[in-house]
Amino acid sequence: MTKLCICMICTCGRHKCPHFPRGNISKDKLCTITEYANKYKQHPMELTRSCKPADVPHQYSGPLQEETTNRVDYIKHPMAARWVKQQDVYQKPEGAFEGTTNYTKDYPMKRGETVRPIKRDQSRKVLGKFEGTPTYQTDFRKWDVAPREMAMRNEGYAPNEAPFDGTPTYVTDYIKHPMALRSSMKPAEAAKMSNAQFEDKTGYRDEYVKHPMEERFKKEKAVYAPNPAKLEGLSNYMKDYTAKEGAKMNSCKPDQNPYQSDAPFAGETTNRHDYTRKEGDRPHVHQPDMYVKPDGDMQLNTTSHTDYVPKKIDRQRALKPSNAKRAPGEFHGVTNYNVDFKEWPAGERQKMTMKSEYAPPDAPFAGTPTYQRDYIKHPHAMRGSMKPNEAAKASDAPFEDRTGYRDEF
Repeated sequence: MTKLCICMICTCGRHKCPHFPRGNISKDKLCTITEYANKYKQHPMELTRSCKPADVPHQYSGPLQEETTNRVDYIKHPMAARWVKQQDVYQKPEGAFEGTTNYTKDYPMKRGETVRPIKRDQSRKVLGKFEGTPTYQTDFRKWDVAPREMAMRNEGYAPNEAPFDGTPTYVTDYIKHPMALRSSMKPAEAAKMSNAQFEDKTGYRDEYVKHPMEERFKKEKAVYAPNPAKLEGLSNYMKDYTAKEGAKMNSCKPDQNPYQSDAPFAGETTNRHDYTRKEGDRPHVHQPDMYVKPDGDMQLNTTSHTDYVPKKIDRQRALKPSNAKRAPGEFHGVTNYNVDFKEWPAGERQKMTMKSEYAPPDAPFAGTPTYQRDYIKHPHAMRGSMKPNEAAKASDAPFEDRTGYRDEF
């Protein structure tokens, strides 16, 4: 919280400002001593010295030495040329290339016989002419069926003979009349403006006075002066590091030449040495005996034909008691269902249609709806709010501004 001077608090005019003890306090004259001027007093200050070194070039008065580390430590030695191995010249072998391999020698090409199909000599054939008539054509015959009549009701509809105007009912019965627009009940939301002049007086404008400032010191820049000596265009790198022809480093990789032998190539293989060709006999094939037809005729009698002879049997009779009780007289087939529920002739069912009882009036439409004619608007008072009043309780008595500070000081 900012501390205020006594001249800003006093309203009676009997107190004196400690900053102006000889002057009187008045409302028009404000205290020129502020918190900033009271707490932060001006002290003599020196300019901060720059830690940046001076931009003065270092000059050497002695002669320029051309000796470098490369010239002193690395002395030029003579180097021999690198030894290069001469590759053997390819010599074409004598004679023609046979192109024969062990696979071609051992496994010659053989031609096998064509597999013949095993086909039966005698096929079972059915005697008689083939009839291509399926079961569904013989059993299921096509019958002539009379066309089915459509069960359709004749309701006796007769179209209207009057020409169609194309005008709907809501256009002919409900005529549009001009009506005044309803006024809005929304209150105005305009901002409340004041006619008083805006007070733009601030403490900064009253207490902080603008003082003139000195112009900032500008450092003069040194003017560039070119070197009068002629540029040689030759550097230490171009003098000391000259192009040299050095031998290429020998490779530590072993020689990859294939192993060669002058001995003749032995054509023996495991198949030739271990698996010798032997003469084998063909597998024995059993020859079946030829079929010989037995003498005499074949008897077609079987056990079923000889032992199970068909016999005549009587038809099974019903085990019905012979002495059945029969009621004498004529049978009466009258039941409660036949007597009570008789068959009545049923006529055509009538359609349940809702008849409209509305009849449009003959008089023209006046343009006044029912709610405007029957319900008349009456003035009524607005409903009062039940919310309690939150206004502060004011008193008619004068305000007592007497304090202990005013009585004691």
